[in-house]
Amino acid sequence: MANKVKKRKKINKINLWATIVSIIAAIGLIGLVAGIVIIATLLRNKPVLNPSDFDQQES
Repeated sequence: MANKVKKRKKINKINLWATIVSIIAAIGLIGLVAGIVIIATLLRNKPVLNPSDFDQQES
């Protein structure tokens, strides 16, 4: 039987940095979308404020 040697694919520095930057950008985009959804949910459930509730008769 012949010994089969698996050749390792060389990863050059440009591809490595492009992969790292892409992963960071994807994580940032997911975080941005999650933040927008959370803020939209909080704003949708906000209480209605009546300005007359804040007036004081005594000063």
